[in-house]
Parts: sequence; C-alpha cells; structure tokens
Amino acid sequence: PTRRTLLTTRTSTSGHNSGTFAQRIASIYRNPGSCESTSQELLCLQQTEGFRTNVGVLNSAGWDDSPVLKIYSSDGEYVGEVNTELGPFGVHQINNVLDKVDGGATDYGYAVLETCHWIKAYASVIDNRTGDAVYFPAQILETEPGAGTHLWVVPAVASIEGASGTHWKSTLELFNPEDSSATVTLTLLESGNPPPPLQQRILTVESGQALRVDDVVEGLFGRQTTGALLMESATALHSTSRSFTAYPLAGGFEGTFGQQVPTIPSSDLLTEGRPSRLLNLREDVSYRSNVGFVNPSPVPALVEITGLSPIGTPLFTTTVSLDPWEHRQINRFLNHVGEFEQATLALTVRQGTVAAYASIVDNITGDPVFLNTLDPQ
Repeated sequence: PTRRTLLTTRTSTSGHNSGTFAQRIASIYRNPGSCESTSQELLCLQQTEGFRTNVGVLNSAGWDDSPVLKIYSSDGEYVGEVNTELGPFGVHQINNVLDKVDGGATDYGYAVLETCHWIKAYASVIDNRTGDAVYFPAQILETEPGAGTHLWVVPAVASIEGASGTHWKSTLELFNPEDSSATVTLTLLESGNPPPPLQQRILTVESGQALRVDDVVEGLFGRQTTGALLMESATALHSTSRSFTAYPLAGGFEGTFGQQVPTIPSSDLLTEGRPSRLLNLREDVSYRSNVGFVNPSPVPALVEITGLSPIGTPLFTTTVSLDPWEHRQINRFLNHVGEFEQATLALTVRQGTVAAYASIVDNITGDPVFLNTLDPQ
C-alpha cells in the first residue's frame, strides 16, 4: 500500500519559569478536485471574561473563494454571519469571532461553514488569563442521517485531583445537526483493572443545539475518577471535549490550561491489522508523555507497540492487553518501557478493537497537548 507523510505541529506561548502553554495543530490532507459541497461545524466557541475564540479559514485550492461563516448561539438561534475573501491558498483568521455578530452579545455558540471541501476551518479557544489556546478543527458530517446506530469514543475524561494541586475536569459538547431531537447514551468506562462496573446516562440534544456538559464525570456520573466515554445514538451527532485544570495567578485570579480531546467515531477505531502512529513522544527535562488505550467492546484486546527513533530505527517492542471495556493510561510511557528520550510509536492491534492516544505534558507548567493516532497508509 502507498504510504504518506504524517505531520503534526505544536504552537506555544511562554508560561512561567520558562515553561509553555500550547496547542496541537494537526495537518490537513489537501485534495482539491472538483467541488464537493460540505457542511463544516466549529464547536465550543466562547467569548466571555475568561475566554475568547479565533476562527481561521483556509483555501487549499489554487483559485479565489468567498466562504461565509454562519454563527449560532448554543441553543441553535442564528445570530449573524462573517464573510471572508480568500485568494489561492489564502488563510484568514478572524479574531474574537463572536464579537463580530449580534453586537458581541453571544457568549457561547457554534459556527457552520457550507462550502466546497477544499475550504478548511478551525477554532482556537484561548484562556484570557493564562494565554493557553485549545485547537478545535471543523467537523464534517460524513454519515448519512438514519444510517443506524452511531458509536463514538471520548478516549480520556477525568474529574480528579492531580499533581501540584491541580484538579482535572472534562467538559463535553454535543451538537445535533438534524431536524429532530436526538437521544444519546453515555457509558463511563472507568479506569481500573479489572474495570469497575459500567455506568450509563441518557441525554437529549435538541435540533440545532450545542449541548455543553460541564465536568461530565462528576456532574453527570457523580464520580471522581478517570476513564473514557462511550457514546451511542441513532442520530449522527458532532461532539468534542476539553480536559483542563484551574491555574492560580497573581492577585487572586485564576485561569485554566488544558487540551482538546476529540471524539473518535467507530470507523476510526483501530482494528486488527490496521497500523497507526503516535508521533514524537518525549521524555526529558522539559516534557513527559502519557499514553492511553481504550477497549470499547465486550471482548479482550491486544496491541503491539514498536518504538521508532527519529530516523525510523526500532528501539523496543512491547504489548498491552486490555480487558473488555477497559481504559488504561500509562504515564511516562517511554520510562515505562525503558529509558528513551524520544520515540514515535507504531501501533498494530492484534486482537479486538482499540482507541489509543498520547498526551505530551510540559513538566514546568503541567500543560498537556493531546495526540491522536495517525494512519500511515
């Protein structure tokens, strides 16, 4: 099979004591071709005292385009639009995007971009006090409505005390793009071996609504723990999440830092024989890397992991076995398997179905950046 180059970037700003706050920005595959109409949604837009949102639009084609960004409040009310003019391969970022419509009266909302597939969009939600930015790529509805039950995995959620006085929480956002209300079943796959009993909750998301669930683990399930979420619905929803902790500042103020944790559709889960990569893990004075695995099924799973040097030389091979419904995060993974400072992980599922991720953490600020698996084929 043809292999392709895998790219990812990290954009950062200075934190305290020479540490950093950062966001991961994934590469976008360019395939202009003829126009395929798409509806792209940008979730988690905020314009409050604590946060601001910038939206970027990219034209990956070699000709002019004029995409229109339609803005809605979180309850689905249309509040205005922002017009953009893009030259060939042009990029335009709209800072404080919610201030551009409705007189800045909308605090929370989402954006819809109906255009050709060569137009790409993203949102960057920035904590006004710490400067920490979280990147949210546009989501495209690729599944036809009414196509049966849809399954997604949020591979990491938490409501738990962490190191250095941190308390990690996860906020989940669910968007219903269809014309009728949607029912979604959330199952908490709590960390532990053997896994604790499953817990389920049912939510309703109205048509056009972006439903925000703050501190989903404790607020919805009443638990202080870590784990993953399994989501099922007859409606093709869009969703994403952010895991974060409060960060004390001078003068008694408080900001946050954290990471976007994307939801993974069942079509993107790792299955037997399907290769994937987690790029550029680090374990040194500046950064540490945690690696997580989720088995979202009632049968055991087995993952083979080969660590590769920056030039592709194999460094180690190990396996991780998972019980049914198990979530497991291995902190400081490169120390767990040896004493390696840098490696890319080549993952191959030998049994079952798995979601995998990495979180690269700044050792000074504690700010994490989430990495999902990439397909090398």
